[in-house]
Amino acid sequence: LLTLFGDDMVSCSRSWAASLLLSPLIPIFADSSIHALISAMLWMASHREGPPLDDPILSFVRDRTFVGPLRRFSLWIPVFLCAGLASSLLDADHFLAAKSWTLFGATHLQGRPVGHSVLFALFVPVCVLGLWRGLQWVLGGSPRRDTSSYWALLVFNAIFSHQLRDAQRRGLLLWHGLSTTRPLPRVLVLGVYVAMALIQRVLLQRIVAS
Repeated sequence: LLTLFGDDMVSCSRSWAASLLLSPLIPIFADSSIHALISAMLWMASHREGPPLDDPILSFVRDRTFVGPLRRFSLWIPVFLCAGLASSLLDADHFLAAKSWTLFGATHLQGRPVGHSVLFALFVPVCVLGLWRGLQWVLGGSPRRDTSSYWALLVFNAIFSHQLRDAQRRGLLLWHGLSTTRPLPRVLVLGVYVAMALIQRVLLQRIVAS
């Protein structure tokens, strides 16, 4: 539903905010929230089992943060938040490309920023592999099992799900400055989401079982 009607929901929030003379940030927050929810739900749908139990970073968060009833969901909560926030924060590249922290500058770019290109979605997870291995070593010494691939795939899920939703309006961009595809039909985007969930489920089974 978020894939099919997310843009309509943002348009309604924009009209509602304008008619009531409310902040123009409301439709931007709505758009960002939809990106976050799609990414988080797609990532959870990609799991046949839960997150890796022996990941030192998840264990670190679980042991120091969650108590009582929340401890049952202590592995899912940070994973859900990471998947959602990573997708939502991708729009920060509008401000970086504009070299301005004003809303006008971020929404009046001549082209699309690098973070919204497909090659960016492939490049960043490779960087995450190295960074996460370093964090695992710092927090847990030499890990019994390397789970950096899990987090690299999470980042790809967050970035590419964001780009796919934007592609309904503006098409997919290979790289900054290059041409884009035509806008993708909503049904096609929904189909790609389903395919992503199925492929990621196979990959996650191998990662968790390794």
